[in-house]
This record gives sequence, C-alpha cells and structure tokens, in this order.
Amino acid sequence: MAHDFAADDAQPDGERDTSREYERWPNEAPTAAIAHVVLVVDDIITLKRRAAATRLHAQGEAVLPLPIKPSRLELAVIIALAETYGAALAQDARFVPVLDCTAEQGAVALVQR
Repeated sequence: MAHDFAADDAQPDGERDTSREYERWPNEAPTAAIAHVVLVVDDIITLKRRAAATRLHAQGEAVLPLPIKPSRLELAVIIALAETYGAALAQDARFVPVLDCTAEQGAVALVQR
C-alpha cells in the first residue's frame, strides 16, 4: 500500500507543491532584519566562545565542550528568539544573560532553563 504513504505535496504530474515551501514561516521567509539579528548574535556567541577557549588554553585547562561557532540547532533557537524579540536580542542589556548562557552552556541548556 505505497499510496498510503504518499507525500502530501505530491502532484499527479510529478511537480512539487511550492505552497508549503516556507512551512516554518507561514506567511513569508524571515526578513533581512531578522537575518541581520541572527548574524550579530552568531558573532557575539562566537566571540564569547573564542575568548573562553583562549582563556582555558592559556591556563592549560581542558578545551571548551561546545563548538566555537553555534551549531544548526543553536541557530534554530537563535532564529526563534530573533523572530520573537527582534533587534532587542542583540542590543538590549536584558538579553546579556541569554547570550551568556547560550555561549557558555549552549542553546539546549538555555531552552531547558
């Protein structure tokens, strides 16, 4: 019964249904402003992690358990935060603990908190 498992967007003539192209963003793809905030936050987290790794290396301690650049999962969390809070995520001092937690413990720990 292969037809029971056919994709919902399958077309009889083999064309792909593009109406669900941006399913994560029902109305439109993320704006340039959101993309800019994500890039700024990505840079902030990368800088914080690079500084922590340098400090640990200078002290002869273990290596940072997180990658220097945020992972795809972390970027998904950052995108969700940027969509919710906008430019304030990168500019407002209230979000410094959020960025610190993400840089030090990862986005999964942030979401668990």
